Amino acid sequence: MLRHQSPRHDPMSFLAGGGEMGQRIREFDWANHPLGTPDTWPQPLRSALAICLNSAFPTAIYWGSELRLLYNDAWAPIPGPRHPAALGAPAQEVWSDIWHVIEPQFIEVVSTGRGLFLEEQLLPMRRFGVEEELYFNYSFTPIRSEDGGIVGIFNSGNEVTNTVVSRRHNQLLLEVNDAFRAAPDASSALDRTLAIIGEKLDVERVGLRAATLHDSGDGLPIIAEWTAPGVTPIGGNVPSRSLGPAVLDTLSAGRVVQIDTAAEAYDPEAAETLRRLGVSASLSMPWIVDDKLTAVLFLHSIEPRHWTNLEIATVEKVLDKAMNLAERERALARERTLAREVDHRARNLMGVIQSIVRMTSAPDVAGLKSKLLERISALSRTHSILSSNRWDEISLADLVDQEIAPYASGAPEAVWVSGPSMTLDAGRTQSIGLVIHELATNAAKYGALRDPGGRLEVTWSSDAEAELRLLWREDVPGLETAESGSEQSGFGSMLLRRVAEDHLGGTLSRRQVGTVLSYELTIPTNRSAPEPTHSEPLADPARPEPGGPPSILIVEDESVVAMDMAEMARDLGYSVFEIASSVDSGLAAVAERLPDIALLDVDLKGRSSLPIAERLRGLGVPVLLATGYDLDNDAGHPASGFPRITKPISEAELAWHLEELRLTETERA
Repeated sequence: MLRHQSPRHDPMSFLAGGGEMGQRIREFDWANHPLGTPDTWPQPLRSALAICLNSAFPTAIYWGSELRLLYNDAWAPIPGPRHPAALGAPAQEVWSDIWHVIEPQFIEVVSTGRGLFLEEQLLPMRRFGVEEELYFNYSFTPIRSEDGGIVGIFNSGNEVTNTVVSRRHNQLLLEVNDAFRAAPDASSALDRTLAIIGEKLDVERVGLRAATLHDSGDGLPIIAEWTAPGVTPIGGNVPSRSLGPAVLDTLSAGRVVQIDTAAEAYDPEAAETLRRLGVSASLSMPWIVDDKLTAVLFLHSIEPRHWTNLEIATVEKVLDKAMNLAERERALARERTLAREVDHRARNLMGVIQSIVRMTSAPDVAGLKSKLLERISALSRTHSILSSNRWDEISLADLVDQEIAPYASGAPEAVWVSGPSMTLDAGRTQSIGLVIHELATNAAKYGALRDPGGRLEVTWSSDAEAELRLLWREDVPGLETAESGSEQSGFGSMLLRRVAEDHLGGTLSRRQVGTVLSYELTIPTNRSAPEPTHSEPLADPARPEPGGPPSILIVEDESVVAMDMAEMARDLGYSVFEIASSVDSGLAAVAERLPDIALLDVDLKGRSSLPIAERLRGLGVPVLLATGYDLDNDAGHPASGFPRITKPISEAELAWHLEELRLTETERA
């Protein structure tokens, strides 16, 4: 086989070829070097170097007492910027940063005469000014002279940093996944994740800045942070603006901010912030949503370090997992809240419909059907306008127009509506919507909208006391007194009175002058006041007088439901102590005297009725809470400590619960 080699060779052929390093060795000035010129080199060196230069594998030779370096092209990248000065230099000079690691290995090879193989050996080089975490597989093999003595060491090996770090980073990601699966919530998962990053990447601080729902004065406050033992957390002491405009602009553009040493900071502000924190190197990973910077995951190292692409990619994956988990938890929370609210509103709506059905009467089935359909349709229209406005404030003008439109479509010129811009909250919208409906249906059956020639004017205003004054004025040709009172004792008139007087704390006046019939509703429009606080204990109000039917306090913000509760209570033998529709009016009702029992809606226009419930329980009055929420599955809800009845309420259920409360109270007494 060897006969195929080229016949053109000589004693210096060991330097033939060898690529760039072969040329460098041939052109090197060896005359004044301790190794001397190549023509004087001993045969073992010539043979080893010939193998080295023509090998495709990273190979080097350490020769002589100072272990001076000769190496091939494949080995040249290993010393980094120390190449090509490393050619012919002593090993201790080239590898001063890792000499404490490799010197014992050289000694072992020379002293034992046996080769050494090391796998995934950590060599913490400082090739680029900062310490790098580098791993190598390599071997040291003794080179012997003609007399058998060891005169050099043959080295071959390659860097396996990516393999080692990738495996470790994969393990990190697995641990992060485990943390996400095992944590009870996103917050706990995030805390564990930051700890894993800090421990596995050997940094002193890891934190997450994120936009929050509440304005804290800092666009991206720190919401979670992990620190190594002995390291002070940042907390709220370093607002995001202290990072400097250059850093924030880079992050806002979706780019990673990598600082290997504080001297490389993007601008003086960032450098000063790192200096105050005692940080030399930092890595900041942005999270962009809808072209807006919403979060930043940051790592701090006290010592300068070179952040590798693999580390950056790993941190990016962790941030992606953490933010997606947080978003999934927020989405699930929104779904749970939405489902709970839909269930609550559906129960309340069924309660209103049930009350309408129970209190509607007519002389025949057809009349009953017609009235029910009209009232349920009015309720549906009100819910539609609320839904389209996401149950936010509703324009009074829109509400009036919507309720009158079905009855005035044939003669729009007969209706005139006017008033300043005014809004109603969701609770009042439903109640006032039903009131306007009752007035409109009455006008269509008996009043201005029944026959041609009639005219309806609806106006409203607010006075200095911030009250809504709604004037409903009908001019009805041929109206007689008896005819105008055809609905005086029915559900509609009862509803008007309850809403205005009992439910909304206002007044209702009705007046007829000739053919003109008018209603004036005066309804408070101011927002509910804050729950009252008492610096001094309230005096005990008067106890119920013995004898007579037991009294019941009803606090309910749905006027129709409140009316229905009152009617059911009367049918069960109770006298209605008072009907209130808010926390304030409920507390006012029991300020001076007490009922025998209380029936309270849990949610009153967004406020809890618990202040009333707790006040009454403290005074020994039995309390029954009515709710559209499923509190049986919410043991932590403050109302879970009270007896409860779920809407819609039947008379039989109400009777059973009230009797249970009274029996319990009797046994306690």
